[in-house]
Amino acid sequence: MEPFEKRKIQLAQARQQLSEQVKASILHKQRMIADYLDRKTQYWNKTSKIILLVIIILLLGGMSLYLLLKANN
Repeated sequence: MEPFEKRKIQLAQARQQLSEQVKASILHKQRMIADYLDRKTQYWNKTSKIILLVIIILLLGGMSLYLLLKANN
């Protein structure tokens, strides 16, 4: 075994554990936000949800297009 092989294995395991903790944290926060939004929109009808979705898509699409055009200039 190489002199630093054990250390490399420990670092790899620590990185793996850290990445799994970050992943779990992100998924937990994502679930909390999704549950919150679901509670807020549970009494909306289908048309209202579609209108909100279209507004969000237009807003984010417009922002992306603006940033692309600004970056090219």
